[in-house]
Amino acid sequence: MKKLLSLIVYSAIISITYSQHLVNTGDMFQGGVADGVKLVEYYIKPVNKAIISGINNTEYNNLKLYDDNKRLSVSLRIATITIPEADRKFRVDTMEFETIKVDSGIYAQTVFGDTIGSVLFVSKDSTIHYDTTSTIPLIVNTYWGPVFSFYAPPGSGHHIMPIPYLQAGYNFGIGYLSVNLVPATPLLGSDMSLLLFGVSWQQNLLPFLKDKPYELSAIAGFNTIKASAHLHVEPDPSLVSFDPEDYDDQYIKINYLNLYASVYAAYHLSDKFTLYAGAGYTQGRSLINVLGTYPVYQKDPLGVTSVTVEKVKDPMKDSQVAYNRFKGVAGIHVNFGSWYLQANYTIAEYSGIGVVIGKRF
Repeated sequence: MKKLLSLIVYSAIISITYSQHLVNTGDMFQGGVADGVKLVEYYIKPVNKAIISGINNTEYNNLKLYDDNKRLSVSLRIATITIPEADRKFRVDTMEFETIKVDSGIYAQTVFGDTIGSVLFVSKDSTIHYDTTSTIPLIVNTYWGPVFSFYAPPGSGHHIMPIPYLQAGYNFGIGYLSVNLVPATPLLGSDMSLLLFGVSWQQNLLPFLKDKPYELSAIAGFNTIKASAHLHVEPDPSLVSFDPEDYDDQYIKINYLNLYASVYAAYHLSDKFTLYAGAGYTQGRSLINVLGTYPVYQKDPLGVTSVTVEKVKDPMKDSQVAYNRFKGVAGIHVNFGSWYLQANYTIAEYSGIGVVIGKRF
């Protein structure tokens, strides 16, 4: 059990590379709420699709009862999802915005995009700026320019996402009941916390053929995931003065729910090796909230300063994104006494490799 826990912690650390980029979402509200919501939805779109579709990429369990009659099992499962190239960036130069416009660049990166090639956004409004850096006393230079500007956040530079979780299951012979779990815990080295819980039932469709080397089964289940991260967005101190405590309540919270059903056929080559293949359907949604107080730059209506900052509360609430997909799966299950290994490949829009290491008790 200690080895399994160490592996899941290690896999969670790998996931931090991606999750830490969620803290960039708050920066996109600096130009206004409506434009910020649009940018955030595109930026984290592949995260939503990967989690909704990929969490059950390792759903299959071997229904074979072995001579030792050990029916309880505990396993670590890692579903590794490949992000398609089309979802690693999104085009912004043709998008309609309310208060911002693209100053340079064509494609902005998503969380799984490249670490370079950021797009510069500027305000549609312009204002007079005051340059007090002149070396001549009492001389203040002025220039006309956008009210504010900001860069679209970079991607992580990685195009895969591992989703690790623990599973405990019991083989009843006629079916397999399993519970998926990642306890509510902060991810090491980040401001992220994560909770995963799921239940599934795998029904043996041919229970009367116990002595045959093949099996046919159907799986139905659900997973729910709750993720949150503390954000750090403050005004530019060179433009305005502010109290940092005004912006220490920022969080992004995302809840995921996925429902799935699959059918699998398996062939037991021996007590050691089992080949399996299947097809399934997944449907799910994400619920996104960006909460707390955020700075939004505006042109000073009085003309006293070039920029003012409006404090906006909870700029994104209950934004829902739905996703569904069909998939095909093929894999192998290998026994080593009471231990077992399992590997499979999922073919879908968000394809990937699934790996399982477990022990029967």
